[in-house]
Amino acid sequence: MSAKRSDDHSSPIPWLGVVGKVPAIDSPHAAASAESSPVSAGVQSPESRVESPKPEKRLHLRLVSGQVKHAQVEAVEPIAPVASATTATPSALPPRTSRISAVLKKVFRKKKRAGSGIEARTSIRVLVWVRRVSQLSFFFLFMYWLVNTAFRGSFTSVEQNIRIKQPVEGFLLADPFVALITFLSSHTLYRGLLWSLGLVALTVVFGRVFCGWICPFGTLHHFTAWLFPSRVGKGGSRVEANKTHKWQALKYYLLYAFLAAASVGVVVGGMFDPICVMVRAVGLSVLPATQWVSHHVLGAASDSNVRLLQLSADRTQDVLSTTVFTTKQFYFHQAWFIGALFVAIVFMNRIIPRFWCRALCPLGALLGVMSKFSVVGMEKDHGKCTDCNLCLVHCQGADSPQGGVKHRQDECHMCMNCEAACPEDVIKFRFFPNRKSEKTDLVPERRTALASVAAGAAFYVLHRQSDASAAERARLDHNRANILTHLGRRR
Repeated sequence: MSAKRSDDHSSPIPWLGVVGKVPAIDSPHAAASAESSPVSAGVQSPESRVESPKPEKRLHLRLVSGQVKHAQVEAVEPIAPVASATTATPSALPPRTSRISAVLKKVFRKKKRAGSGIEARTSIRVLVWVRRVSQLSFFFLFMYWLVNTAFRGSFTSVEQNIRIKQPVEGFLLADPFVALITFLSSHTLYRGLLWSLGLVALTVVFGRVFCGWICPFGTLHHFTAWLFPSRVGKGGSRVEANKTHKWQALKYYLLYAFLAAASVGVVVGGMFDPICVMVRAVGLSVLPATQWVSHHVLGAASDSNVRLLQLSADRTQDVLSTTVFTTKQFYFHQAWFIGALFVAIVFMNRIIPRFWCRALCPLGALLGVMSKFSVVGMEKDHGKCTDCNLCLVHCQGADSPQGGVKHRQDECHMCMNCEAACPEDVIKFRFFPNRKSEKTDLVPERRTALASVAAGAAFYVLHRQSDASAAERARLDHNRANILTHLGRRR
């Protein structure tokens, strides 16, 4: 008995093993085997010395039961979970490299979701983060070029070239839609617009990567939809909002109408081009409004009697006036209308995520037509799909990534969210995918497409009428000026 109550921990105690794994204390098997166990009766079993996998866990249990021998079972039941949770050896701690790898896994691995919980490929998880960095980088590049659009030189010399040093027109030059309507209307392909061929080649290889990786207006919608989720809620309602709908074909009708109008010499597509909309809205409405607010706020701080506040306001005003607010004009013609329209477009993300990209963007429609022939595409294994709809919850283009339906490659923004979220390994992005599960028709209603072309051609009549009205007004103004001049001479 003295050996059983020994408190010497320096040497292992071989008689404290247990056969097999230690069951949970609150399980029925543990309660049934507590009375018949040879360890609880004080009898050593030969098998326990051979098959015990973790004797240190049972060691603390027997010591506790040895100290309170009059109530062995009653004392062991509440204490055993604490003992099993606190028995950890220094050798079980992971090394430094294992800890670093564990941190990296937490960064690039999504939590286990419903279903089999199969993790996405490491390359896809990395590409999702690369896409996010790309979106932020191109957005800030666009804003930097937009701020530096203001001319800060002087007109001291007539012979010097008046030109901005920064390539502020970079996004417009790389816009295939702008290049196409310019070519159709002027029958001239400007040298700078040849940069758009690079984006065409990128689309033919990788699909609509411009919409999901580069476009600053698309990034703004993506960020807004993420920051302020759709008011219809999550779960089934959000899944329904991200399904492919017929109204997404509206952007193709607008594309056909704008191309038809450009072919007769009327360029009205710039009203819906995302780069043009972003430039007008931010440059003529957002920045002047922000400048007006900061001017009054910092002016009030400068007029205060607090010395530190005055210095901070003055220095902030100096920095903003030389870096961000490059003009002293607070108001532009129809800036309120442009700003209200811009806010309304962005606010639509509260109802339908990326509504502009899905329904109204003609550039996205043009890139969608090209992406039908892209080398990289989606391939789905419909047999593995369990209809968890996690791909739909995270989809940005509403391109039907779920199993059991045909995929819309022309609507896919190549954000990779669907494959990263799929727990069943259904979705794969790869080169030269199988096109059997892809929907091939772009605009099913040909009559509507023809009506769009006719409407675009009708812009020619409206344009000529507006030109005639302008010429008539100019003639009337000229006659009125002549009459006033004649009356003045008679006086």
